[in-house]
Amino acid sequence: MTFNWEDYLTLATELFGESSTSSIQEARFRSAISRAYYAAFNQARIFLESRDKVIIPSVNVHKYVISQFQTSLDNRRHKIGNCLLVLRVYRNQADYDPDIIIKNETCQEALVLARRIILSLDNL
Repeated sequence: MTFNWEDYLTLATELFGESSTSSIQEARFRSAISRAYYAAFNQARIFLESRDKVIIPSVNVHKYVISQFQTSLDNRRHKIGNCLLVLRVYRNQADYDPDIIIKNETCQEALVLARRIILSLDNL
């Protein structure tokens, strides 16, 4: 059975929902942002592979996928690319920058962006 990448968004939402009462609140926020990004990113990657028959390179895959959407003349795809880029910045901060404090609002915005990306892909 193939993994459903949208399950990462479900997990991210659960992590965010549990964060207000947790002593590891920021770790939950960071994990939620990371999972939300990968849910959206992998759905976008699969869309390009299956719908557009794009062969995704094994190097710089994240930049490539985002660029494929951002450089599209289709405004809907362009918006998906922009949302993916913002979400990737949040994910990189969450995964790699211990000096940035990840707040509730950032996590909420990441979840909204991931949902928007997945919904937009479904509507293309």
